[in-house]
Amino acid sequence: MRTRTCLLIACLLAAGATTLGVAQRAVNLDDMARMRTVGDPQCSPDGRFVAYTVGTIDAKADKHHSHVWMASYDGS
Repeated sequence: MRTRTCLLIACLLAAGATTLGVAQRAVNLDDMARMRTVGDPQCSPDGRFVAYTVGTIDAKADKHHSHVWMASYDGS
């Protein structure tokens, strides 16, 4: 059950911000460079935390950076 809940939390984190109320337009390359990618959610062995990666792109330096983040299971 905890694994299923951890997966749900990871999916919610991956969903990011909602787009309600935002004017719609086509996505361009500048937008893509500003987007963050969220991936590889993993539950801690005790099930209290979810670790996941957040990737960013530095277009000027032509590099991709990835950092590990953690969120508690109970959302605090």
